[in-house]
Amino acid sequence: MNGMSASFQAGKKNLRGLENTNRWLADCLDTVASAVLTLQSKLDPEDDTAALLEQTKDAINRLVPFDSVGFAWFDEDGFDIKLAYSHPEQALEDLRSEIDFQIEVDSVGWAMTQNRSILVPASFAGKYTVINTLTTRKQTLGFFFGITAKKLIPDVYLKMISIVLLNCSHVLESNQLNEKLARYNRDLESIVQKRTQALTEAKLGLEKANIELNASIKRSNELASKAQKSNEQLSQEIEERKRAEKELANHREHLEALVEERTRKLKGEVSEREATQEALAKRAEELATFNEAMVDREMRIIELKEEVNRLSVEMGGHAPYSAVWEGDSQAEGKMEP
Repeated sequence: MNGMSASFQAGKKNLRGLENTNRWLADCLDTVASAVLTLQSKLDPEDDTAALLEQTKDAINRLVPFDSVGFAWFDEDGFDIKLAYSHPEQALEDLRSEIDFQIEVDSVGWAMTQNRSILVPASFAGKYTVINTLTTRKQTLGFFFGITAKKLIPDVYLKMISIVLLNCSHVLESNQLNEKLARYNRDLESIVQKRTQALTEAKLGLEKANIELNASIKRSNELASKAQKSNEQLSQEIEERKRAEKELANHREHLEALVEERTRKLKGEVSEREATQEALAKRAEELATFNEAMVDREMRIIELKEEVNRLSVEMGGHAPYSAVWEGDSQAEGKMEP
């Protein structure tokens, strides 16, 4: 009977132990679940990383109370580890010293191969350090360092710490990716704005060039119209001069033998002038050269008229032309038959 009572008491004791263990495990799971939900709520690139690490630290301290906690990241080159967060603040230098020590004894390298929380002796007497990598499937972001006086920490606690830190790592990575995406979007918007501005400026430049081109075309058309009018005027002048030369040639036929030789020379000069006039007609656009040639020809005609007048007077007649400086129209109007 006594044996049965002792067995019953032992069973009750074991049952109470199991109930305590179950309650403890339930509390731990509630702590981890609460921490995970809290960390998942931080999936926002605008959230402060320090606030995320503060939440992670609080969740871990509910599982295992640490004397000091630190988070360290790899530098840009990926060859050095720098402390980015420490709690409490006065433990900053101690945590830096501890990180350097754990790197020197290769505990950090060992932690990277374990992919879980490890407990190793600290550089301080009577202290121990929990090291856990902040790792995702794609990369290792950094490390968690927790200094405690506890020499033994149940493996289930270390696993729960790893779960909390794994979720923290994923949130950190997601925030980094979101931040990169936001920065890429900002850069893309800036590029689009710059290209839009460049296209707008190019469009304005093209419109300005079109306006200038239209103005140039208008000016060219005006010049072409003026050139056409000048050509018409020149053609009329050429016809008038041809008629005058024809009248002069008819008049030379009635001169006596004394002026016959001079007349032949004049005919030769007239032929040259006619050739010159034909060349000028083909190059009507060269107005300055043509006008100069015309002035020379006019002067020659005046000389011829003066010569005709002189010869007529020498032959006992009168001058068929009036004073040459009164103009061709007046001289032609006063010519005698």
